[in-house]
Amino acid sequence: MLAAFLGATCGTALFGTTLVPSSPACDGATSGCTQLVSIDAATGTLTNIGAGHAFLDGLNDLGVIVGDLYYALGEGWKGGSSGTGTGPTLVALSLKDGREVCRASAPGFQVIQSIGGGQSLVHDAKHQRLLLAGLNASSTQAPHLLLSAPLTGGCGPFTALGTYGEGGPAPFEMRHHGSSLDAAGQRLFATMITPTGQEGIGVVDVSGAAANLTALYPMDRHHQILYGPTFLPAAGVLVGAFDHAFENPGQGIDWNTLDPATGVWTNAPLQYAPGVPTFDGLLGAGVLRAFDAASSTLYVAAFRGEEVKANTELVTIDARSGTMTAHSGPFNGDLGWAYTILQNMALASPPAPSGALPQPNPK
Repeated sequence: MLAAFLGATCGTALFGTTLVPSSPACDGATSGCTQLVSIDAATGTLTNIGAGHAFLDGLNDLGVIVGDLYYALGEGWKGGSSGTGTGPTLVALSLKDGREVCRASAPGFQVIQSIGGGQSLVHDAKHQRLLLAGLNASSTQAPHLLLSAPLTGGCGPFTALGTYGEGGPAPFEMRHHGSSLDAAGQRLFATMITPTGQEGIGVVDVSGAAANLTALYPMDRHHQILYGPTFLPAAGVLVGAFDHAFENPGQGIDWNTLDPATGVWTNAPLQYAPGVPTFDGLLGAGVLRAFDAASSTLYVAAFRGEEVKANTELVTIDARSGTMTAHSGPFNGDLGWAYTILQNMALASPPAPSGALPQPNPK
Protein backbone atom coordinates (compact mmCIF):
# COMPACT_ATOMS: atom_id res chain seq x y z
CA MET A 1 0.00 0.00 0.00
CA LEU A 2 1.10 3.58 -0.60
CA ALA A 3 0.78 4.53 3.07
CA ALA A 4 3.19 1.78 4.06
CA PHE A 5 5.61 2.86 1.34
CA LEU A 6 5.51 6.47 2.52
CA GLY A 7 6.32 5.34 6.02
CA ALA A 8 9.38 3.56 4.68
CA THR A 9 10.69 6.66 2.86
CA CYS A 10 11.76 8.69 5.91
CA GLY A 11 8.21 9.97 6.44
CA THR A 12 8.17 12.18 3.37
CA ALA A 13 5.19 12.47 1.05
CA LEU A 14 7.03 14.56 -1.55
CA PHE A 15 8.42 13.18 -4.79
CA GLY A 16 9.93 14.66 -7.90
CA THR A 17 12.17 14.09 -10.87
CA THR A 18 15.79 14.92 -11.60
CA LEU A 19 17.98 14.64 -14.68
CA VAL A 20 20.66 11.92 -14.64
CA PRO A 21 23.31 10.94 -17.23
CA SER A 22 22.52 8.24 -19.76
CA SER A 23 23.73 4.83 -18.62
CA PRO A 24 23.40 1.15 -19.59
CA ALA A 25 20.17 1.15 -17.55
CA CYS A 26 18.81 4.16 -19.45
CA ASP A 27 20.09 5.42 -22.79
CA GLY A 28 18.07 8.58 -23.28
CA ALA A 29 18.80 11.94 -24.87
CA THR A 30 22.29 13.42 -24.86
CA SER A 31 21.14 15.57 -21.95
CA GLY A 32 20.27 12.46 -19.95
CA CYS A 33 17.30 10.59 -18.53
CA THR A 34 14.49 11.37 -16.10
CA GLN A 35 14.96 9.93 -12.59
CA LEU A 36 12.18 9.60 -10.00
CA VAL A 37 13.23 10.65 -6.47
CA SER A 38 11.70 10.97 -3.03
CA ILE A 39 12.24 14.28 -1.23
CA ASP A 40 12.70 14.57 2.52
CA ALA A 41 11.06 17.88 3.41
CA ALA A 42 12.97 18.23 6.67
CA THR A 43 16.49 17.67 5.34
CA GLY A 44 16.32 18.28 1.58
CA THR A 45 17.63 14.76 0.92
CA LEU A 46 16.78 13.33 -2.52
CA THR A 47 16.74 9.54 -2.92
CA ASN A 48 16.59 7.76 -6.26
CA ILE A 49 13.71 5.33 -6.79
CA GLY A 50 14.68 2.74 -9.40
CA ALA A 51 16.62 3.68 -12.52
CA GLY A 52 16.28 6.54 -15.01
CA HIS A 53 13.93 6.59 -17.99
CA ALA A 54 14.40 7.62 -21.63
CA PHE A 55 11.93 10.44 -21.14
CA LEU A 56 12.57 14.13 -20.47
CA ASP A 57 10.36 16.42 -18.42
CA GLY A 58 11.27 20.07 -18.08
CA LEU A 59 11.30 22.62 -15.30
CA ASN A 60 7.60 23.22 -15.26
CA ASP A 61 4.21 22.26 -13.83
CA LEU A 62 4.46 18.74 -15.20
CA GLY A 63 4.03 16.20 -12.39
CA VAL A 64 1.07 14.93 -10.32
CA ILE A 65 0.64 11.93 -8.06
CA VAL A 66 -2.46 9.78 -8.08
CA GLY A 67 -2.40 6.75 -5.80
CA ASP A 68 1.03 5.17 -6.14
CA LEU A 69 1.79 6.59 -9.59
CA TYR A 70 3.76 9.69 -10.53
CA TYR A 71 2.38 11.07 -13.79
CA ALA A 72 4.73 13.33 -15.75
CA LEU A 73 4.29 15.25 -18.98
CA GLY A 74 7.34 15.87 -21.12
CA GLU A 75 9.21 14.61 -24.17
CA GLY A 76 9.35 10.96 -25.17
CA TRP A 77 12.67 9.68 -26.48
CA LYS A 78 13.32 7.05 -29.11
CA GLY A 79 16.54 5.36 -30.14
CA GLY A 80 18.67 6.34 -27.14
CA SER A 81 21.18 9.20 -27.08
CA SER A 82 21.59 9.06 -30.85
CA GLY A 83 17.86 9.03 -31.49
CA THR A 84 15.24 11.75 -31.66
CA GLY A 85 12.41 13.02 -29.48
CA THR A 86 8.96 11.61 -30.13
CA GLY A 87 7.10 14.73 -29.02
CA PRO A 88 5.00 15.60 -25.95
CA THR A 89 4.38 12.42 -23.96
CA LEU A 90 2.61 11.35 -20.77
CA VAL A 91 4.25 8.69 -18.60
CA ALA A 92 3.38 7.09 -15.25
CA LEU A 93 6.13 5.93 -12.86
CA SER A 94 5.61 3.70 -9.83
CA LEU A 95 6.40 5.38 -6.51
CA LYS A 96 7.28 1.97 -5.12
CA ASP A 97 10.08 0.95 -7.47
CA GLY A 98 10.34 3.66 -10.12
CA ARG A 99 9.34 1.42 -13.02
CA GLU A 100 7.52 2.89 -15.99
CA VAL A 101 3.92 1.71 -15.89
CA CYS A 102 2.70 3.31 -19.12
CA ARG A 103 3.37 6.04 -21.68
CA ALA A 104 1.42 7.67 -24.50
CA SER A 105 2.01 10.52 -26.93
CA ALA A 106 -0.06 13.63 -26.20
CA PRO A 107 -1.51 14.56 -29.60
CA GLY A 108 -1.68 18.14 -30.78
CA PHE A 109 0.82 19.74 -28.36
CA GLN A 110 3.86 21.80 -29.27
CA VAL A 111 6.90 22.71 -27.18
CA ILE A 112 8.17 26.26 -26.65
CA GLN A 113 11.98 26.52 -26.39
CA SER A 114 12.42 23.74 -23.81
CA ILE A 115 11.06 20.34 -22.85
CA GLY A 116 7.67 20.84 -21.24
CA GLY A 117 7.56 24.47 -22.31
CA GLY A 118 3.99 25.75 -22.43
CA GLN A 119 2.52 22.60 -20.89
CA SER A 120 1.00 21.69 -17.52
CA LEU A 121 -0.81 18.81 -15.86
CA VAL A 122 -3.46 18.63 -13.11
CA HIS A 123 -5.49 15.89 -11.41
CA ASP A 124 -9.28 16.28 -11.42
CA ALA A 125 -10.26 14.20 -8.39
CA LYS A 126 -13.98 14.82 -8.94
CA HIS A 127 -14.00 12.97 -12.27
CA GLN A 128 -10.84 10.87 -11.74
CA ARG A 129 -9.08 12.19 -14.79
CA LEU A 130 -5.94 14.05 -15.75
CA LEU A 131 -6.23 17.40 -17.52
CA LEU A 132 -3.35 18.22 -19.84
CA ALA A 133 -3.01 21.84 -20.94
CA GLY A 134 -0.58 22.70 -23.69
CA LEU A 135 0.19 24.95 -26.61
CA ASN A 136 -1.63 23.89 -29.74
CA ALA A 137 0.64 22.58 -32.49
CA SER A 138 -1.60 24.32 -35.05
CA SER A 139 -0.91 28.03 -35.49
CA THR A 140 -4.31 28.51 -37.13
CA GLN A 141 -6.31 27.71 -34.00
CA ALA A 142 -6.37 29.05 -30.47
CA PRO A 143 -2.94 28.55 -28.90
CA HIS A 144 -4.09 26.39 -26.00
CA LEU A 145 -5.38 22.85 -26.27
CA LEU A 146 -6.92 20.94 -23.36
CA LEU A 147 -6.85 17.14 -23.24
CA SER A 148 -8.47 14.76 -20.77
CA ALA A 149 -7.20 11.29 -19.86
CA PRO A 150 -9.17 8.91 -17.61
CA LEU A 151 -7.42 7.37 -14.60
CA THR A 152 -8.10 3.76 -15.51
CA GLY A 153 -4.62 2.35 -14.98
CA GLY A 154 -3.10 3.53 -18.25
CA CYS A 155 -1.89 6.71 -19.94
CA GLY A 156 -4.86 7.79 -22.03
CA PRO A 157 -6.79 7.47 -24.24
CA PHE A 158 -7.00 11.24 -24.67
CA THR A 159 -10.14 13.24 -25.30
CA ALA A 160 -9.79 16.74 -26.74
CA LEU A 161 -11.84 19.22 -24.72
CA GLY A 162 -11.22 21.96 -27.24
CA THR A 163 -9.05 25.05 -27.53
CA TYR A 164 -9.14 28.39 -25.78
CA GLY A 165 -7.47 31.78 -26.04
CA GLU A 166 -6.34 33.90 -28.95
CA GLY A 167 -5.32 32.41 -32.29
CA GLY A 168 -1.79 32.42 -33.69
CA PRO A 169 1.53 31.13 -32.36
CA ALA A 170 2.37 31.60 -28.69
CA PRO A 171 5.40 33.68 -27.69
CA PHE A 172 8.52 32.58 -25.86
CA GLU A 173 7.22 33.80 -22.48
CA MET A 174 4.79 30.88 -22.39
CA ARG A 175 7.65 28.59 -21.40
CA HIS A 176 6.57 29.48 -17.82
CA HIS A 177 3.29 27.61 -17.81
CA GLY A 178 1.40 26.73 -14.66
CA SER A 179 -2.13 25.64 -13.87
CA SER A 180 -4.34 24.75 -10.93
CA LEU A 181 -7.81 23.27 -10.59
CA ASP A 182 -10.85 24.08 -8.53
CA ALA A 183 -12.16 20.52 -8.61
CA ALA A 184 -15.45 21.33 -6.87
CA GLY A 185 -16.21 24.23 -9.20
CA GLN A 186 -14.61 22.59 -12.25
CA ARG A 187 -12.53 25.65 -13.06
CA LEU A 188 -9.03 25.38 -14.50
CA PHE A 189 -6.73 28.35 -13.88
CA ALA A 190 -3.88 28.53 -16.37
CA THR A 191 -1.24 30.99 -17.50
CA MET A 192 -1.75 32.21 -21.05
CA ILE A 193 -1.42 35.25 -23.31
CA THR A 194 -4.00 38.06 -23.51
CA PRO A 195 -5.18 39.58 -26.83
CA THR A 196 -2.79 42.50 -26.21
CA GLY A 197 0.20 40.17 -25.86
CA GLN A 198 0.47 40.30 -22.07
CA GLU A 199 0.88 37.24 -19.92
CA GLY A 200 -2.24 36.48 -17.91
CA ILE A 201 -4.31 34.00 -15.93
CA GLY A 202 -7.23 32.40 -17.73
CA VAL A 203 -10.27 30.91 -16.01
CA VAL A 204 -11.46 27.90 -18.00
CA ASP A 205 -14.76 26.12 -17.34
CA VAL A 206 -14.11 22.36 -17.66
CA SER A 207 -17.48 21.18 -16.35
CA GLY A 208 -18.85 20.29 -19.79
CA ALA A 209 -17.76 18.43 -22.86
CA ALA A 210 -15.80 21.43 -24.15
CA ALA A 211 -13.44 23.86 -22.45
CA ASN A 212 -14.78 27.40 -22.17
CA LEU A 213 -12.63 30.42 -21.32
CA THR A 214 -14.77 32.56 -19.00
CA ALA A 215 -12.30 35.20 -17.79
CA LEU A 216 -8.77 36.40 -18.50
CA TYR A 217 -6.76 38.58 -16.12
CA PRO A 218 -3.54 40.19 -17.36
CA MET A 219 -0.29 40.26 -15.40
CA ASP A 220 1.85 43.40 -15.34
CA ARG A 221 5.33 41.78 -15.17
CA HIS A 222 6.15 43.83 -12.07
CA HIS A 223 3.86 42.98 -9.17
CA GLN A 224 0.76 41.22 -10.47
CA ILE A 225 2.44 37.97 -11.47
CA LEU A 226 1.47 34.33 -10.89
CA TYR A 227 3.42 31.93 -13.06
CA GLY A 228 2.55 29.12 -10.66
CA PRO A 229 -1.07 29.79 -9.61
CA THR A 230 -2.31 27.58 -6.78
CA PHE A 231 -6.00 27.50 -5.88
CA LEU A 232 -6.66 27.89 -2.15
CA PRO A 233 -10.12 26.35 -1.63
CA ALA A 234 -10.72 27.80 1.82
CA ALA A 235 -10.32 31.37 0.58
CA GLY A 236 -11.43 30.87 -3.03
CA VAL A 237 -8.36 32.69 -4.36
CA LEU A 238 -5.24 31.88 -6.34
CA VAL A 239 -1.97 32.29 -4.48
CA GLY A 240 1.68 31.96 -5.34
CA ALA A 241 5.24 33.14 -4.90
CA PHE A 242 7.18 35.09 -7.50
CA ASP A 243 10.77 36.33 -7.48
CA HIS A 244 12.53 39.23 -9.17
CA ALA A 245 15.85 37.38 -9.48
CA PHE A 246 16.13 37.83 -13.26
CA GLU A 247 14.42 41.16 -13.97
CA ASN A 248 15.20 43.04 -10.74
CA PRO A 249 17.82 41.20 -8.65
CA GLY A 250 17.86 41.98 -4.97
CA GLN A 251 14.13 42.56 -4.57
CA GLY A 252 13.57 39.12 -3.09
CA ILE A 253 10.36 37.09 -3.26
CA ASP A 254 6.78 38.40 -3.45
CA TRP A 255 3.54 36.75 -2.37
CA ASN A 256 0.68 37.40 -4.79
CA THR A 257 -3.01 36.55 -4.80
CA LEU A 258 -5.73 36.79 -7.44
CA ASP A 259 -9.47 36.51 -6.88
CA PRO A 260 -10.68 34.61 -9.98
CA ALA A 261 -14.24 35.84 -9.44
CA THR A 262 -13.39 39.56 -9.51
CA GLY A 263 -9.90 39.88 -10.98
CA VAL A 264 -8.62 41.70 -7.88
CA TRP A 265 -4.87 41.25 -7.24
CA THR A 266 -2.88 41.67 -4.05
CA ASN A 267 0.91 41.93 -3.85
CA ALA A 268 3.18 41.96 -0.82
CA PRO A 269 6.68 40.81 0.11
CA LEU A 270 6.85 37.21 1.30
CA GLN A 271 6.88 37.09 5.09
CA TYR A 272 9.32 34.98 7.15
CA ALA A 273 8.68 33.22 10.46
CA PRO A 274 11.15 33.90 13.29
CA GLY A 275 14.42 32.04 12.72
CA VAL A 276 13.85 31.53 8.98
CA PRO A 277 16.34 33.45 6.79
CA THR A 278 15.30 35.42 3.73
CA PHE A 279 15.70 33.93 0.25
CA ASP A 280 16.53 35.68 -3.00
CA GLY A 281 14.90 33.60 -5.73
CA LEU A 282 12.82 30.60 -6.75
CA LEU A 283 13.66 27.62 -8.91
CA GLY A 284 11.37 27.71 -11.94
CA ALA A 285 9.99 31.22 -11.26
CA GLY A 286 7.45 29.78 -8.80
CA VAL A 287 6.03 27.24 -11.27
CA LEU A 288 7.94 24.34 -9.66
CA ARG A 289 5.85 23.60 -6.57
CA ALA A 290 3.77 21.10 -4.59
CA PHE A 291 0.66 21.93 -2.58
CA ASP A 292 -1.02 20.29 0.40
CA ALA A 293 -4.61 21.56 0.36
CA ALA A 294 -5.41 19.93 3.73
CA SER A 295 -2.92 22.15 5.56
CA SER A 296 -2.71 24.99 3.01
CA THR A 297 1.02 24.34 2.73
CA LEU A 298 2.98 25.23 -0.39
CA TYR A 299 6.39 23.70 -1.09
CA VAL A 300 8.78 25.47 -3.47
CA ALA A 301 12.50 25.33 -4.18
CA ALA A 302 14.28 28.58 -3.30
CA PHE A 303 17.84 29.83 -3.23
CA ARG A 304 19.95 32.39 -1.42
CA GLY A 305 22.58 34.28 -3.35
CA GLU A 306 23.12 32.86 -6.85
CA GLU A 307 21.02 30.08 -8.35
CA VAL A 308 23.41 27.15 -7.87
CA LYS A 309 23.02 23.70 -6.36
CA ALA A 310 24.80 24.60 -3.15
CA ASN A 311 22.34 27.40 -2.38
CA THR A 312 19.03 25.74 -3.27
CA GLU A 313 16.66 24.38 -0.61
CA LEU A 314 13.11 23.13 -0.19
CA VAL A 315 11.07 25.76 1.64
CA THR A 316 7.63 25.62 3.23
CA ILE A 317 5.10 28.45 2.90
CA ASP A 318 1.84 28.89 4.80
CA ALA A 319 -0.42 29.73 1.86
CA ARG A 320 -3.03 31.37 4.11
CA SER A 321 -0.67 34.12 5.25
CA GLY A 322 2.12 34.13 2.68
CA THR A 323 4.72 33.26 5.33
CA MET A 324 7.77 31.04 4.87
CA THR A 325 7.70 28.84 7.96
CA ALA A 326 10.63 26.48 7.39
CA HIS A 327 13.49 25.48 5.11
CA SER A 328 15.38 22.25 4.63
CA GLY A 329 18.99 23.29 4.25
CA PRO A 330 20.73 22.68 0.90
CA PHE A 331 19.48 19.82 -1.26
CA ASN A 332 21.65 16.76 -0.84
CA GLY A 333 21.78 13.07 -1.77
CA ASP A 334 20.90 11.95 -5.30
CA LEU A 335 20.92 15.37 -6.92
CA GLY A 336 21.29 14.32 -10.55
CA TRP A 337 23.47 16.41 -12.83
CA ALA A 338 21.39 19.43 -13.89
CA TYR A 339 22.15 22.67 -12.02
CA THR A 340 18.42 23.14 -11.40
CA ILE A 341 18.33 19.83 -9.45
CA LEU A 342 14.56 19.22 -9.44
CA GLN A 343 12.65 19.25 -12.71
CA ASN A 344 9.25 19.10 -11.00
CA MET A 345 7.70 17.76 -7.81
CA ALA A 346 4.37 16.63 -6.41
CA LEU A 347 2.75 15.67 -3.12
CA ALA A 348 1.53 12.14 -2.60
CA SER A 349 -2.12 11.60 -1.78
CA PRO A 350 -3.45 10.15 0.51
CA PRO A 351 -1.11 11.57 3.18
CA ALA A 352 1.13 9.60 5.51
CA PRO A 353 -0.57 7.33 8.12
CA SER A 354 -0.10 9.90 10.91
CA GLY A 355 -2.68 12.12 9.22
CA ALA A 356 -0.30 15.04 8.96
CA LEU A 357 2.64 15.78 6.73
CA PRO A 358 6.04 16.03 8.40
CA GLN A 359 7.08 19.66 8.66
CA PRO A 360 10.64 20.89 8.23
CA ASN A 361 12.24 22.51 11.25
CA PRO A 362 13.35 26.14 11.05
CA LYS A 363 17.13 26.23 10.74
